[in-house]
Amino acid sequence: MKRLSYILMSFVMLLAVSSCFDDDEASVFNDFLVEFDATSRILPTGNPAVVAVTNGGGTVGSQVNLVGPQLASAETITFRIDPALTTAVEGVNFDLQGGTLTLEAGASIFNLELNILNEAGLAGAVDVGIELVGNGNVAVNPNFSRIIFRIQP
Repeated sequence: MKRLSYILMSFVMLLAVSSCFDDDEASVFNDFLVEFDATSRILPTGNPAVVAVTNGGGTVGSQVNLVGPQLASAETITFRIDPALTTAVEGVNFDLQGGTLTLEAGASIFNLELNILNEAGLAGAVDVGIELVGNGNVAVNPNFSRIIFRIQP
């Protein structure tokens, strides 16, 4: 019985010593970051996702996520063709449809779209590499900022 009371007393003291402590540092993530959803789901990080599309497939897209708090007002971010990842020709294989993406206030998911044109006689696959650029208020997650649309005959 004496041993049981000793164990019980030790347990109570352990709980008293390890009770909740005040967290002096704020642990809330307040940055605005955008990233491609498809790229964020693959490993290793930093490699772009490859999305297969058909020649002449029309409008295709990829989901872009806003990481962090939702925006209080709409923001426009830019994206660009990544020449290191691109073998397709703009105006022949695809059309960017503006090169900007509007992030609506209060939303976390957006869709980047491009138009896949019909190139007659396309012999092999060509790639369109797209990289998110961001703006002064919304940064880009560098690990998930690129995606490849592979246009197949």
